[in-house]
Amino acid sequence: MTSVFPDHGRAPRELDDIVAEWQTGDIDWKGGRAFSLVYNSADPVLEELQHDVAGRFLHENALNPFVYPSLLRMEQEVVAVAAELFGTDPQAGTMTSGGTESIFLALYTAREEARARGVARPRLVLASTAHPAFTKAAHYLGVAEIRVPVGPTCEPMSRRWRSRSTTAPPSSSVRHRATRTA
Repeated sequence: MTSVFPDHGRAPRELDDIVAEWQTGDIDWKGGRAFSLVYNSADPVLEELQHDVAGRFLHENALNPFVYPSLLRMEQEVVAVAAELFGTDPQAGTMTSGGTESIFLALYTAREEARARGVARPRLVLASTAHPAFTKAAHYLGVAEIRVPVGPTCEPMSRRWRSRSTTAPPSSSVRHRATRTA
């Protein structure tokens, strides 16, 4: 059997060259060639600040706020700003790594709220174009998923589910390349 581990490590410059070569096939997001997955402000000062802050906290772990109270403070401030925007309790939230995790936690919270209202098996109604992570979260959380077709303007074609007491949470969607309908 052949090992994938090398007998000897590589020099940092050699590793940097290898990674740079791998990147040659990646999309040019800084040149405006990516419409999702990357959030570029095109502000060099902001980008430098983001790199500095990310580097400063590269090895810290936000799972233990007692060891890294600075990360907890950042989370609390971001949640408070978002809560103010949505007009809700500034302590009613959390930060996630984004994507699937955010969708999973949102659906978990909605399921628990529905159960507190006496709904034993809540349903998730969402546009057929909604992110596939909703399907995964619904499966893991035991929430029935109902996909509603969308029309050419991406408006859900059925409004009959909007006021059902067993429906939680509502979800909306915009087109993205994986599930484009038109």
